[in-house]
Amino acid sequence: MCKYPVVNLTLKSAKQPVFASAYNKLKNAVIEEFQNHRSVLESDKLTAEAVRKFQQIISGEEGYDDYS
Repeated sequence: MCKYPVVNLTLKSAKQPVFASAYNKLKNAVIEEFQNHRSVLESDKLTAEAVRKFQQIISGEEGYDDYS
């Protein structure tokens, strides 16, 4: 147990009037969770590609499909 972090996101309180606003709120929640687990970057468990992708997600540089 506790081998992998579990992230639970809910859209229950999402009351944004348009999809773009809801998407941005969800994207920011994903970024925040990745930031909370930033310590994984210091381990040797990730490949170079996974580290690059992780860093791009934290910085908000990833594309639309990478957050959905």
